[in-house]
Amino acid sequence: MPLDITPISQLTLGTDPCKINVRIVRLWGFPKKDKPEEFTGIDLLLVDEKGSRIQASVKGKLLDKFQKDLKEG
Repeated sequence: MPLDITPISQLTLGTDPCKINVRIVRLWGFPKKDKPEEFTGIDLLLVDEKGSRIQASVKGKLLDKFQKDLKEG
């Protein structure tokens, strides 16, 4: 059964899996000390269609999986 889109304003700590539809307003990375061209993680500022915002982080193995797909705008 597909998940309905949940607005950011309705997210709560411990929320069951949900689906959000957001735009990346800002994205910044944390470079590795020994390889500054690579990142240990990135943070994102996300906004939904109602203008609600939330900060998110992607680190470790998930960064390797998703970094190429994450773009501001």
